[in-house]
Amino acid sequence: MNDAVAESLPEVSAYLDEWLAQVPEMELALVFTGAGRRRSLLWGAVLNQWLISLFEPSDTGVAQAKLSWWAQAMVEMPAKAQHPLIAAFAHDGGNAVDIGMWQGLHQAAAQLAAQEASPADVSVLMDSRQGLARAIAAIEQALWPQAGAGDATSIARSLILWQWRWRAQGELARVGLLPLQLLARHGVRSSEAYGDPASAPTAVRAVWQDLAGELLRLPTPQRGPRLRRIGTRLDTLALKRLQRGDAKPFPTSGLAVLWQCWQGGRGTPA
Repeated sequence: MNDAVAESLPEVSAYLDEWLAQVPEMELALVFTGAGRRRSLLWGAVLNQWLISLFEPSDTGVAQAKLSWWAQAMVEMPAKAQHPLIAAFAHDGGNAVDIGMWQGLHQAAAQLAAQEASPADVSVLMDSRQGLARAIAAIEQALWPQAGAGDATSIARSLILWQWRWRAQGELARVGLLPLQLLARHGVRSSEAYGDPASAPTAVRAVWQDLAGELLRLPTPQRGPRLRRIGTRLDTLALKRLQRGDAKPFPTSGLAVLWQCWQGGRGTPA
């Protein structure tokens, strides 16, 4: 990552790069975060580590252990912060987050980590992410108190798209993702719905298109810190592309993306 902020934090550059590899369009979004750019970059990397711990392990016990480690490390910061990313985050505003908020994030993430069964429908899918979304919104409000709270439904939708990105790498979803209602509609088994979107069978693409359409019907106002507002707008645009069958719904470069980031930062609906 060729960025002055990242270059000033060489000990955590790998974590910053890992986050931007997962959500590459955020590198352009960071242009519009102003004086809060460094904090936004560090928070994005911290949250990404939590989501990796939650969604990526193939075993629930491993996920729970990783989440517990992060929770304990965040509660102890900044006094005992030995992890370089946590130490950097603590010294750039992370210590403004109340201990109870980290405990709330851990509780919500642990509950979601245990939900391996596919949700019955889209409403159950969204409900399962609401607790974690509210915990994230509370932390972001503590980090940027003047920005106000983000919208939990928008954040829950973003969590689903984070899993979609991971699924696109061919990984199975241990935490239930695709609603049984949509799988049954198109005669697709959950295990068949993962892998490269560009080579997915028509029925599999139809499941994701239907899910995108359902998520687009939800009210998702652009609220909260600037990076969250930008993310909400980019998520909406990505879902519209996914609904049309685009295998790569997240463009990562170009003037058009910069324009969308600017509009998102202003809170303009997509």
